[in-house]
This record gives sequence, structure tokens and C-alpha cells, in this order.
Amino acid sequence: LWDDGHESIYLYEELRQLCPCANCRTLREKSSKGRLPFKKKIPIGTQQTSIKPLKIENVGHYAIKFYWNDRHDTGIYTFDFLREYCNCEKCIDKS
Repeated sequence: LWDDGHESIYLYEELRQLCPCANCRTLREKSSKGRLPFKKKIPIGTQQTSIKPLKIENVGHYAIKFYWNDRHDTGIYTFDFLREYCNCEKCIDKS
């Protein structure tokens, strides 16, 4: 629930695919010819349907860090990043 009253719901699979860490950005860039936009999702194979965090922790007052069950834990998801990627009907209609 955001300060302005807007509520966002995120699927774990989507958050994992949108990981903002440098390694995942590189994987997204390599998944096609040429440079892909940062927003491009990466495939995570058969674990995609069962991906989930083993642990979630706050990073200061500005972000969340996930420790995923695929052993990935380097992405820091800022609140601005999460708000930008809200996938609700209202937010999709704005784009």
C-alpha cells in the first residue's frame, strides 16, 4: 500500500524476472541481438513457476532485498522501481 493509497500486488515470478542487479541486466542484454531495454524480462527456466523468496529484508528506508530459492540475492528493489513496475489495470492504462 503506497502513501497515496494506491495498492500494488506483485507475483514473485515477475519480480525475479525484473531483477535490477547488474548480472540480470547483462543476461537480458545477451538474450537477443542488440541491447534490450532495462524493463525486458529474463527467462529463468523451469523454476519460473515455483520461484519464491526464502527471505525478504528492508534495505534502509528505500528498498527491499529478496533472497530467492534459485540462490539469487544481489538485486535491490527500490520502492521507486517497484512503483514503476506496478502491473495493475490503473497503472497499465496510464502507459
